Order: sequence, then structure tokens, then C-alpha cells
Amino acid sequence: MSFRKSDSDSEPPLKFVEGKDEITGDEYEGLQRVEMSCGHAVDQGSLTAWCRSLMDQGYFKLCCPADVNGEKCGAQWSYPEVRRCAMLSNEEQHQFEQKLALLAARLYCDFKECPRCKSLVERKELTTVRVLCTICTSTLGAGYEFCWQCLKSWKGTGTPPDHCANVGCQDPNLEVLASCATKDLPGSEILACPSIRACPTCGLLIEHKEKCKYVMCSRCHVEFCFACLELAQACQATRAGAWFKCCAKPLAPRQTHIPVWSRTGGGYGGDEVNTGHRVQSRIPALSEVSRKDRPGKVKEQRGQPQPRPAACSQPSPRPDAAAPCPRAASIPVRPSVPGSLHRSWGEMLFQVVVCGLRGRETVVDVATSEDTFKQTTVQQLMLLVSKKMLHKESGDFTLLFANERLDPMKRLQDYAISNKSSLLMVVKLPGGA
Repeated sequence: MSFRKSDSDSEPPLKFVEGKDEITGDEYEGLQRVEMSCGHAVDQGSLTAWCRSLMDQGYFKLCCPADVNGEKCGAQWSYPEVRRCAMLSNEEQHQFEQKLALLAARLYCDFKECPRCKSLVERKELTTVRVLCTICTSTLGAGYEFCWQCLKSWKGTGTPPDHCANVGCQDPNLEVLASCATKDLPGSEILACPSIRACPTCGLLIEHKEKCKYVMCSRCHVEFCFACLELAQACQATRAGAWFKCCAKPLAPRQTHIPVWSRTGGGYGGDEVNTGHRVQSRIPALSEVSRKDRPGKVKEQRGQPQPRPAACSQPSPRPDAAAPCPRAASIPVRPSVPGSLHRSWGEMLFQVVVCGLRGRETVVDVATSEDTFKQTTVQQLMLLVSKKMLHKESGDFTLLFANERLDPMKRLQDYAISNKSSLLMVVKLPGGA
């Protein structure tokens, strides 16, 4: 049995099968399950709950947890597939897109919130803590600088790498590293090791709880040795057969510097950022999804959303309906011109909702037809976003949709971005004077 969510020939139909739910293990009781791209059948309610649990644990890659000969399937589902197969409502889409983008941004961007305008920002120069907020500067008419470390208005002169002149401006993580207790690592000959380390790849503070000396960072997913601070593979290779007991290198002293995560890779299209290290991921156990979040019935088909009146300038509440996201065939594109879109009476506006600037959402008009909307390039969209939100022809920022950083050379249809999709914006700031 198949159900078509849209009339587009290019959008594959949903395939329903009779079988158990591979997420919860519930046997077939007359309710058909949707078959995912990996071939495993899932209940649509369970699919939504499982993906929510992944996001709640900090994962932005949505993977299949089905058991295959004692191991997890691990196939990665794209967000558009989950959106379509789970039949997410507009409100659910908005929540998923915002949360996935925030989680993915932690991989692609070293971002913080500007203390004044509340915009999501990252530094162009990672070696200085003196930052000029161009967003506040354009609003105030005068330069506004803040300290990346203490997140207060900048005080002092020059561009010191680790502090400003504000009282108490210091990295609190360094104090934690300097004062943490020591412990003997279980199952090894390593004694008096600091109980807290900064990940040598991304700088995240990690406390050793139990088990062996090898730890997997929950942020960059790089495994390293808690004793010598080498990558796990390098540590093991230098002492074959005895690497659990001790390291070839001596115990690393307390860290006095927090590593800065250098995201040097492109990372477009969901690829891993090139950190020079092996990246691993873990699929949480099924027990980590609470039973109360596992609906037992397949969601009923929802109606189609009604077009928003063209005269409305503010975003209306999202209806409880899933907007169709058909992929279009290749159609000649009409160049997008930054600025207001001119449309005839009754024409529908196709828009995106951009979050991350000044702590609020902004609706950006993109096109007056679905075909032109889907054929719009990310670069054209960025011009429209810059014009509407930064009030200039071009700006230096990153756009993310769900768990992907957008490549300026691709089109919106390549990411299955639909009308009213939520995007996340992270602005790159220069160093201060």
C-alpha cells in the first residue's frame, strides 16, 4: 500500500508495509508501518519520538536503531525523509529544523550569543577575544566591541589573546582544569591523573567517570586517551598489546590552554568537518526512548495547508498541516533580485523563516511561484537575507537548514527546503581594533 503526499512525480510515494515497528519492537497488530530508505519499517509516531530523543541527547544525525544480527542498522536518514515519513505538522517541522540547526551549528561554527543584540555570531579570527559586533554597530551608529571570553563590553587596549580589562575576565574552564581532583584510572597502571580534561580536538571539558582511559568526546566524537591526551588510535599503535595498562608517553600534566576547534573542512551537504581525526558516532539504545513518547497509532493523514493571504506582512501561526515538499524538474530560473518582490493580486509568496539574528525570527520573501522558489540558489537567497536582515547588499554569514550547512552553489530544492522552512543564521564578526 502506498500513499502519495504530493502530486509530484519526482516525490517518491510513502510505502506502507505489514510488520513490526523496528524502533520499539512492537509486533504487527493491524497497523501498517512506513518503510524507510534503509528498508526497516517504523511507526510514524515512534519515528517522531525516536528522532526527538536523538536531538535531546545532542545528536543531529538521525540514524536507524533497528537491530541487524545483534548490531544497530545505523543508516542515516535525511531530515526531509523523516519530515515526509513521519508526516510532521508545520509546528513539528519548525521545532525540528530549529533544534537540528542549532545542534549542527556547534559542529560547523564556534558560535556564541552577542551580549547586546542576542544574535548568534562567530569569530573570523580565532586567536583574539576582542570582537567587533557589526550588527550592533549598524544599529548604534558607532562601533560596539565585546569580549569573547567574559561576554561583556570590551575594556582595555590592544588585542590580547586571552582576556580583557574587565574585573574577573578569565576562562573559568582553566580554573576547573587547575583545581580538579585527581584519580587512578581503572584497569590501568596510571595514577593521579586529573579527573577533568579538555578534549584535545574541540576543547570541551570532560570528566572521567568510569571504565578505561579512552574517552569519546560527545561534541566532536573524537576518541582520545585521558592520560597522555593522544588520539586513541595513536596511543594504541605506540604500545601494541599493552595500551590499556599504560601509555608509551608519560602522563600529560594539567592543561593550561583550552584547544580551539579548527573547523577547516567544507562540511557542506552533511560531510564531516576535517579535523584531521577519525570521527565516530554512537547510536543510543532503544531503552533511551521513553515509553510515553511512543504513540501506538499511525498518524492520520492531515489536510493541506491553506495559502497565506498575500496582503499579510507578518507570519501567521503555523496550521496543523504538513506542507508538501515536492522536488521540481529542471526549470529555467528567473534571477532573484534582492529587495521587495513585485507580485500580482492573489499571487502566493514563497518564503523562508530565518532565526538567529537579534534573538528573533524574520520572514524573508523569496519568490512568487513554487518553481522559481525551488530553483533559487543558496547564493541568491543569501543576497535576499542580507538585504532584508543586515540592510546591505552582501554579508559574511553561514546559513543552516536542519542538520546541513548550505552550499551557496546549490539550489533550495537540493536541500528539499519548502515554503516557510526555518533556517539558522550565524554571522561572522571581525576582530576589534
